[in-house]
Amino acid sequence: MLKILAIGDVCGPCGLETLRRKLNQVKAQTGADLVVVNDFVSRGYLIIKTAADLGCKTFVHISFERHLGITTIAQRQANSKQRCEELGVKYVEATAPDPTGDAGVTGAQAWVTENIKVYVDQYGKDTAFFSTNCSLQVPLIQQCAELGAVYSQQCCPSPYHGYPSAFNISTEGHEGDVPYMLEQIKAKVAEYGNTGRMSTWEVPVNMVMIEAGFNYAEKWIKGEITERCDEAALLKEIQAIAGDAASITKYADEASGEIANFFMILCPFYDF
Repeated sequence: MLKILAIGDVCGPCGLETLRRKLNQVKAQTGADLVVVNDFVSRGYLIIKTAADLGCKTFVHISFERHLGITTIAQRQANSKQRCEELGVKYVEATAPDPTGDAGVTGAQAWVTENIKVYVDQYGKDTAFFSTNCSLQVPLIQQCAELGAVYSQQCCPSPYHGYPSAFNISTEGHEGDVPYMLEQIKAKVAEYGNTGRMSTWEVPVNMVMIEAGFNYAEKWIKGEITERCDEAALLKEIQAIAGDAASITKYADEASGEIANFFMILCPFYDF
């Protein structure tokens, strides 16, 4: 039996320390042969590079105390700060209400609706916004489109995260049709006159991990893949879905060193 663990989000309340414990537990209990997750390390740098490519001169990082206490988010934030300094982009921290607090999701979303214009008035339209929370993506996308600001990526990159709801795009009859969704988002961004100022990944990363993992396992069962943990074969399956520009790297840190079967996925950006 081949066992593949696809982790959809490492920015939840566990953080890296708990993630390490969970991975060790998973390995002990299930003997996972492959672990796959989105590349939260590299994204800290690439979110800023993409924002700069889209015309950003100021980058506003929107979060709250609970999220900033999570190691993975803090690491991505530190990488973003570093890249801002390297590219000469002004880095600004903004504190939104925690959606799990008294204000709830509605209050946190209202903060976005009310305050993004304040930042655009202060720093200009060449300001990029990024939020660490999923529930803030819809109003943030709406405000960036309406105000002509820059939006380089969601917290969890996917054409289906935030954009369809923000732009009222129906998927009826086009379920799972990624090229259709990309075309629809691009057309909506153009309607706002914000072409070339908004972006995401061109594939939904969670679906890539699931489909690539299934295809890998199927080929292993058939004997077409002979190693339980074959990095080259895994990359081939990922690129077959996400394109040749997709890449994987092994996760490593000072505490654990390099983990031989823990791969981070990075997929191509798509600018609207």
